[in-house]
Amino acid sequence: MATKRGFRARLSGVINSRAGQDGPVAAQAASEDDPNSLSEPLSADEIEQLYREQVLTQEFYGDAYVASLTAFVSAAAADLADAIVRSLRPARVLDVGCGLGQVVWALRERGVDAAGCDFSEAFLANAPEEVRPHLHQADVTDLGAFETGAYDLVMCMEVLEHLPERLSRQCVRELKRLSRGAVLVTTPSFGRNWPGRFGLPLNVPEWRADALAGRRFANLVLGPDGRPHHGHLTLATYDWWTGLFRSEGLVRNRDIENEWLEDPERPLWVHRWNPYVLHEATSPVYRVGETCVRQGGHGWNPVEDWGDEGQVRWSQATAQVVLRSEDEGPDLALVVHGGPESLAWPRELRVSVRVREGGWTACTVLVPPGGFRQVRLRGCDASPGDLVDVRLEVEPFRPDRLAEALPDSRQLGVAVREIALVPAEDRPVARLEPVPPPQTLV
Repeated sequence: MATKRGFRARLSGVINSRAGQDGPVAAQAASEDDPNSLSEPLSADEIEQLYREQVLTQEFYGDAYVASLTAFVSAAAADLADAIVRSLRPARVLDVGCGLGQVVWALRERGVDAAGCDFSEAFLANAPEEVRPHLHQADVTDLGAFETGAYDLVMCMEVLEHLPERLSRQCVRELKRLSRGAVLVTTPSFGRNWPGRFGLPLNVPEWRADALAGRRFANLVLGPDGRPHHGHLTLATYDWWTGLFRSEGLVRNRDIENEWLEDPERPLWVHRWNPYVLHEATSPVYRVGETCVRQGGHGWNPVEDWGDEGQVRWSQATAQVVLRSEDEGPDLALVVHGGPESLAWPRELRVSVRVREGGWTACTVLVPPGGFRQVRLRGCDASPGDLVDVRLEVEPFRPDRLAEALPDSRQLGVAVREIALVPAEDRPVARLEPVPPPQTLV
């Protein structure tokens, strides 16, 4: 897609208040190959005005829009339904923004009590006859007709990008309210998706600048008619969307996301979805075998059973979890194992902590091999209800490079049994100190 250079577009007088102008908000002609254009930077209020006046209409999401999306074939719905049933095993599902109801029907064929809702009357009218009794008309930002905590899974596929940022957040709060289990979101996501995967390309300079600054994209794609292309109003990076979900108390389940994306038979990436499997972070404890699935963040190897020593999980070079504080100014307690003495060596483990959206604090502790070590850190400036990011960084080792007979080629950091926020104690402990935030790449 081209940038503003080479574009000419108007917003049909919608944003007449922009700097007192009635003129164009994007400049110069689109090429013959690409009839779309890129707007000038738009504020949150201007984007919301576009939504109210041009996008949130039955005409916009009418029969022509429905026809443009008929390429969403049943195979894609079947693949997603299979993945959901295999990984989440829900008994009851609500698909918010269900479109033609194909995923709803695919789930029902697999024995799931699934229902859907959509704003568009055209979508509902064109849905297959057999699924229509299970579909309802509703605005995705106002789901008061649906019962709180009534669903094992609440889905919202390719919807949030059609809402202004404020209403995207409102919709996410509704999804969280309705779910007693997981929330599944797909939305176009750009740039880096840890670890090592990438979403849509940041090939527009304005978007890359917004991504580096941690903002949603201020320049929208406009169709030949000057209206937002496909109704897309909020486009952003993986990191931005992850932060939005976190601000609403929802943490990504990277285990399930990776399982779906890497399925050797039917990987979901072939359908060009960017899935977020989300759980509410409610526990002050990351305990392997219990809360680690919901609050495990990223950078972890599979769970291992060490017999009498319990279940553990090896970190990679960098790993992160999310905890919810129950105390004022708690300590951070970790139970970690440095690895077998025959393979590992004393290594420095850097522990970084971030509360709310504030700055990071960190300290470094030495982790020797040969057994579990309890580490207790003071200086976590959290209050009851705060979400706390905990990041571990350590030089990893590969067992197969240290012992020829071992086939294990994983990058192993430290083996973790538990990470927890606990009431502060008056005894000597290491202390977290303010540091620059860990570096991230767009």
